[in-house]
Amino acid sequence: MAKNRREFLKLAGASSLGLAGAAVIARAHSVSAVESDGSNSDVVIIGGGFTGVTAARELSREGLKVVVVEARDRLGGRTFTGRFGSHTTEFGGTWIHWAQPHVWAEVTRYGLDIVETPVNAVQRVSWISGGKLRNASVEETAPIIVSALKKYDNVDGADGMKLFPRPIDSTFSDEYRHYDGQSLTPRLKQCGLTPDEEALMNAWLTGECGNDPAVAGLVDQIRWYRLCDGSFEASNDRLIRYKLKSGTHALIEAMIRDSKAPCRLSTRVAKVEDTSAGVAVHTASGQTLRARAAIVTVPMNTLDRIMFAPALSPAKQAAAREKHANRSTKVWYQLKQPVGLWQGLAPWPNPISITFVDHEEPDGPVLVAFGPPGGMNVSDRESVQRAVRTLLPEAVVVKVAGHDWSADKFSDGAWCWYKPNQMTKYLKALQTREGKLFFASADSANGWRGFIDGAVESGLRAAREVLGAFRG
Repeated sequence: MAKNRREFLKLAGASSLGLAGAAVIARAHSVSAVESDGSNSDVVIIGGGFTGVTAARELSREGLKVVVVEARDRLGGRTFTGRFGSHTTEFGGTWIHWAQPHVWAEVTRYGLDIVETPVNAVQRVSWISGGKLRNASVEETAPIIVSALKKYDNVDGADGMKLFPRPIDSTFSDEYRHYDGQSLTPRLKQCGLTPDEEALMNAWLTGECGNDPAVAGLVDQIRWYRLCDGSFEASNDRLIRYKLKSGTHALIEAMIRDSKAPCRLSTRVAKVEDTSAGVAVHTASGQTLRARAAIVTVPMNTLDRIMFAPALSPAKQAAAREKHANRSTKVWYQLKQPVGLWQGLAPWPNPISITFVDHEEPDGPVLVAFGPPGGMNVSDRESVQRAVRTLLPEAVVVKVAGHDWSADKFSDGAWCWYKPNQMTKYLKALQTREGKLFFASADSANGWRGFIDGAVESGLRAAREVLGAFRG
């Protein structure tokens, strides 16, 4: 049994996970035997992403008996490592940075290496402005983007500092509440942007929020800008430059190895009951796990797919019903022809918001693209080629690979980006304990919300709260 806890299962068959043209190398902690009544558990953790695995490690290292229950047949949640061509490839969450303190501590702990995406070495940029395709050197384009960001994010006359003086603690000041009701779109017309600045800023915003900027909240953009020290260069570094050489799966495997917690994969939770005797977690297959407490780590957009008794607070129910804004598509594609160090940007509603070269293969460059919902089918080469040709008219796409996170019933969306008023109404509510149920997710992180760092932060918080409750 102890040996089984330390073994990993290689998952095969990309088609079952919505990937086309990619080899899956994600691994998952193997399932150890757990009694159907779960009577030996102190804590059941619902969800095996970075939040759940962080909490499992922390609690098990404190001597508690913990079991992780994950609906997918792998760990990782909205991170998902595979291969595309000859490279390790991330189909979900990807980039990290040492300015993200929680995930960087984990990278340091386990001695993992990073590699670079060459976004800061871009030499040529194409973008759509006024319905026309433009091409220029990065020396011509970068000042336009820098100027646009500066104008757009300076809502308070202090580059957003009044809203988020401590962006790693996003509710330290209440000033953000004055802007929380606004979407991203009106600001584009309010801050004196030139036509090219507006087009590039719109593309930037659409790429970040993963949707029509009219449905996404302004304060998340200001918060991201402050997390990147109000700098375009730092934004590139912290958002899309550094990634784990061996993949995000290497980190989550290291963390679960460090834990004594068994994992039950391919186990969907249907109902959670908080009773006087403890917590009863009922699976869709009819099994029941019982414990002293449970930590619920599923994404905000899927919280309503589990039945809770008693019912969750009205605020949690409303958050799950409304859902956050991000419905982004992400696709990896290989071109037949060389393009050099190139980047493309296009405003809503173009099918691709931002795309750039990730690395060179012997038979052609590999690029990654992000776009709003409905713009392209990430599993269809011709659909992706049509989208790419809006920015590279002569492009020949050889192969593609992607995972549709919005169609994934266990995520129902990509990284978290709040709609107007959601931060004010739901952030604290999503973090709040209810009886013997504790709640944590990258979607309710205080700092790098929606990032791997935010997931680790939330897992640490939940574990600390459980320990406090048990010892109190």
